[in-house]
Amino acid sequence: MIFTAKQRSFYLNKQPFFLYSGEIHYFRLKRELWATHLRKLKAAGATTVSTYIPWSWHEYAEGCFDFTGETNPQRDLVGFIKAAVDERLYMLVKPGPYILAEFQDRGIPAWLLKAHPQIKAEGLDMVTYLHPVFQEYVQKWYDAVLPLLAPYQISKGGPLIMMQVCNEVGLFNWLAGTADTSPTVRNYYHRYLRKQYQTIDKLNKAYRSNYPDFNEVAPPVNPASTSRELVRWRDWHDFHRWYYAEYLSRLIGQIRSRGIDLLLFHNIPGWVFGRGTEYPVNISFYTEIIQRHPELLFGIDHIPENPTYRNLHDDLIINELVRAVQGGQKPIWSAELQAGTREHNVRTFPNEMDLFYLACLARGMTGMNLYMFSQGQNPQGRGALGPTFYWETPLGTEATENQLYPVAQKLGQIIRTFGPALIQTEKPVQTGVLFYQPYFYDEFFYPVFGGVPKIDPAAVDLHYDPKTMRNTYFFDGFLRMMVLQNREFEFIDPKLTKVDPQIHRRLWVLALEYMDRETQAQLVNYVKEGGHLFIWPGLPDRDLNFNPCTLMKESFGLTEGTPRKMIPEEAKIALFELKDISVLSPIRVFEPERTIPGKTEKFAYTTDGACCGLTRRIGRGQVTLLGTCFGYNIAEHLTALEKLAALAPESSLVKLTNPELQYHLRLGKDYAFLFILNYTPVHQQTQVNLESLAANMGIKLPTVKTVSLPPVRGLIIPVHYPLGLHDASLLWTTGEVLKIDRQTERVEILVQPLHPDECELLFSSSSPPQVTIDGHPVAVQARDHYYALTLQGDREQLIVLAWQ
Repeated sequence: MIFTAKQRSFYLNKQPFFLYSGEIHYFRLKRELWATHLRKLKAAGATTVSTYIPWSWHEYAEGCFDFTGETNPQRDLVGFIKAAVDERLYMLVKPGPYILAEFQDRGIPAWLLKAHPQIKAEGLDMVTYLHPVFQEYVQKWYDAVLPLLAPYQISKGGPLIMMQVCNEVGLFNWLAGTADTSPTVRNYYHRYLRKQYQTIDKLNKAYRSNYPDFNEVAPPVNPASTSRELVRWRDWHDFHRWYYAEYLSRLIGQIRSRGIDLLLFHNIPGWVFGRGTEYPVNISFYTEIIQRHPELLFGIDHIPENPTYRNLHDDLIINELVRAVQGGQKPIWSAELQAGTREHNVRTFPNEMDLFYLACLARGMTGMNLYMFSQGQNPQGRGALGPTFYWETPLGTEATENQLYPVAQKLGQIIRTFGPALIQTEKPVQTGVLFYQPYFYDEFFYPVFGGVPKIDPAAVDLHYDPKTMRNTYFFDGFLRMMVLQNREFEFIDPKLTKVDPQIHRRLWVLALEYMDRETQAQLVNYVKEGGHLFIWPGLPDRDLNFNPCTLMKESFGLTEGTPRKMIPEEAKIALFELKDISVLSPIRVFEPERTIPGKTEKFAYTTDGACCGLTRRIGRGQVTLLGTCFGYNIAEHLTALEKLAALAPESSLVKLTNPELQYHLRLGKDYAFLFILNYTPVHQQTQVNLESLAANMGIKLPTVKTVSLPPVRGLIIPVHYPLGLHDASLLWTTGEVLKIDRQTERVEILVQPLHPDECELLFSSSSPPQVTIDGHPVAVQARDHYYALTLQGDREQLIVLAWQ
């Protein structure tokens, strides 16, 4: 048995495998209930169970381990693994050292902290990852637990298919906005600086300091008020990416040395109060480890709380970011996909989760672990938030089926029916968005839960506050509008993937004043080779050391005038024929140089007539520059983006008439899936134009069809989906297809209409079949190139196509 990950999919024995899993914590459930929970997980369509393995639970005293339930039945890890085997479930295991999971000690034994207080971090409630004593005890823990797990690996015929390497490294630093400054960390910091600068003279030149030795360099504390102090902070942020990588790399080495050959993964956190705006910062923590261990998978923690119109774009952005930092070559999967709620004061609703799960499929996810599938009761004194762990989960503690259970079952049906085909689809996309990670190295500048920022943008000669730019104008401005307008895009990390105009005809770039010379050169070449670069709110003029670097300005032949600074209410521009468009101040203005040839068209002006937006031909390509930016506050901002995007028109294979709906198209070899999502609390209807899709696929489809969606509801429509008999294909339906079973000379299709009188199903076949609905023969309507059925009522209906 072989379980692998390659390109964008998981594979089991070389066959595409959609990973559908549920989180069940054996240590939070009575042992006699394990089998029932696992059986109901399997009945919901899951193939896999996931669980943490708490170090502090199993090594209850130093050197005293229990993995078989001798001291407590809920410590019987071996019994839980065997129970999963009995239900023919695969397993994901997460042995720490840290598990977090709202466990009282987060998985680190209290006796260890009491006996060795020197391993505690300074300034944070955590341990020092690389403290030699902590590392010593981690090895002892691994010596105990990993040999126990090794015989159950899938390569040895067991159920284990993946293992987590620690959990959410960097989380504590990010949430607190501060770092561990213990002697161990300082020592590694000094080593890092020595490697980066080689000599103390080079460091002093960069910092404008006079340190006699690297060991005298203290971590930055005061807010950055000069460009030199900003460089010091940059090194502190860069160092932590190295530090996290060093810690994880050591763990990976220890795991491999103990005979574990499983796929390894790590969770990325980032949602805060139902928003994912901080997620790009967390993703940047893993820059170094990705380079050291490209085989390490990253699992997304998706916790939107209440998926609504407010955060409908967050999960798509996060999925694309995680795809980009793995070079586009790994499956996008959620290691923690919200199922229920951690806080009882946050209510979740089945219809919201149903829509969110469908959106995850639409947005390229090929693995899902419902977290939590089963509610739990913490062992006495072990719950960080109290006795109960999670609410509104599919299963309660006693294995009772809650309101979310039918949603999990439905998701399982969809995955079982379409999962292998979905895995092999791609979205049609020709638009790239640059993910320039250095713009997100700022976790120590901005405490998540408030506090004084440790950067003064004006003092360090920055026009704009980096956090405001990344959150308000990039994430919730430009990117949200892209999603609302159904403009498909994918992120490009220029350190991992070269921007290529043959793949992405247009590229959008948020550019602050600083950018390394190599990336600037890559963007210049992109334009010269035929790409259309959209860049805002200006062109960088310095590198990451804040030394002058004006490569882009020089290559594009643009000179910058005096920025127009004004109070927010007066910051307005004229853009194309739009007037009084509110934008960010200051507004940067540019003029083309005559010495560099290229047709130039100006399209945006300040209130005093200065040019703040222009587009110019450079080589075989084009650069479009806007010297400011706008969030999404008024309808005209959506129109402004449409006007800008029209400078490099993009065609869509599917067109919807209702702008309130989101849709995603995924193309397979000779089939497609169209997802339509209604995040609004009202009924929505739209016409769908399929003409371009039919032409692209070389098939015949109805030109225009109508779809109605109830409030907070989604729909997956298989298009030209092969049924496996008599060249039959499911062409279109406005109901939910829950199951397709192929038998000898017959196909059964289970459909759930969304409306009593508006559900149709279209199919093609080389020969006409006999058709029944719930066992009753029905006549089909023969059209030019397909057959049509109309379903009455809003209950599930079984359609059977039978050939003689």
